[in-house]
Amino acid sequence: MIQDEHSISRLEALGNDVVDRADPRFRGKSGDQRFLGRVYTAGERDAIEAASDPDVALWARWAGKEAAFKSASKVLGSPPVFNHPEFRVSELEPFGGELAGRVEYEGMTFSLAVLVTHRALHALSWRGLGAETPCGHDPFPFPPILFGLDTREANPATWRDELRAHLTPMEWSCVSHRGSALTRLAAKDALADALGAELSALEIGCGPGLPGRRIPRVFLNGEEMDVELTLSHHNRFQAWAFRVP
Repeated sequence: MIQDEHSISRLEALGNDVVDRADPRFRGKSGDQRFLGRVYTAGERDAIEAASDPDVALWARWAGKEAAFKSASKVLGSPPVFNHPEFRVSELEPFGGELAGRVEYEGMTFSLAVLVTHRALHALSWRGLGAETPCGHDPFPFPPILFGLDTREANPATWRDELRAHLTPMEWSCVSHRGSALTRLAAKDALADALGAELSALEIGCGPGLPGRRIPRVFLNGEEMDVELTLSHHNRFQAWAFRVP
């Protein structure tokens, strides 16, 4: 768990996104002017071009937009139309071992942290209130959030039969594809450990909406819990983040 002495009094709208750096599209995408013009604002494009590693700068902002889209969906109650340039990433600068910044969307501001490793970029976004830090940021460093990555696998041809037995009917109704099922299984293990709960008593359901865009919900013995949970996946990685009361 990442914690800091400057704790926050309220945390809401937690979002996350992961980018697999082994994806063949990762390197060189910063030179794709058509893609840049479609996804990023002029200010974001300038920051990407000026970065020491433009590809990392590009995908860190991509992941930040994707994470903030999930945060905004929670605030609004359902996913908005996802127009990438409308999710504006700013102040994305080194902070400790991460990149820290902000995402602005429709009058909302989300804090953003992107963990950069040699394998993946993992973005976390949230909205919260709390004491200011000496450098004036609120709330940096991280509020108390648990997060992680996994690399579970299932046969692409037989994954439905392989994974269905490990999920309840409610959970299975929320699964949109193989990555969705694997991410639920990975997140459930982490939740059970954090809550000290039996794995069989936990379920990760979802709210209404289109497959793949439904907000996850956590249930313990059939009762919905006050747990902020967000799920993501890309290629070999499953990613999650959550806050428990």
